Amino acid sequence: MRDPGTVIRVPRRRFFSLLWQRLLEPGHGYVLIAEHEGRPAAAAVFLTAGETVVYKYGASDERLWDVRANHVLFHEAIRRSCDEGLRSFDFGRTDFADRGLREFKLGWGATTEPQPMYVRAVRGATPRFDVAAPGIRFLTGLWRSLPRNLADALGPAVCRRWLA
Repeated sequence: MRDPGTVIRVPRRRFFSLLWQRLLEPGHGYVLIAEHEGRPAAAAVFLTAGETVVYKYGASDERLWDVRANHVLFHEAIRRSCDEGLRSFDFGRTDFADRGLREFKLGWGATTEPQPMYVRAVRGATPRFDVAAPGIRFLTGLWRSLPRNLADALGPAVCRRWLA
């Protein structure tokens, strides 16, 4: 069960409309939905590029986790990728603190590699980082006090140093 303190960020409806129009409808990916007893148990968005398929988004009904609908989705996505001759299956980014998701992906034989993450703060918003890096609290406090043009100029170098 999910920690009740977990913040779930859901993109706006427009984002998903554009995702459908610009990527999925033209054939650059697909959506899989697993049902249990006539109701959706899990769904996932997979994007394709060249010889690679990438798991991008997923959701599941936590009341139905015991039926392992996500396992069915990934089995089907991997089978489909093989049938289509794709050579690489990317399980997507995972927050290091999300142990359950990391173990799920590793259970399929996935490997891990660090990926730098670049974040651009919006004035007035409180940035949230799920990256466990030394000094991150200090940096976020400092970042909020910088003029925007200075933050934009320093951002790439700071991100490479602290988030890589």
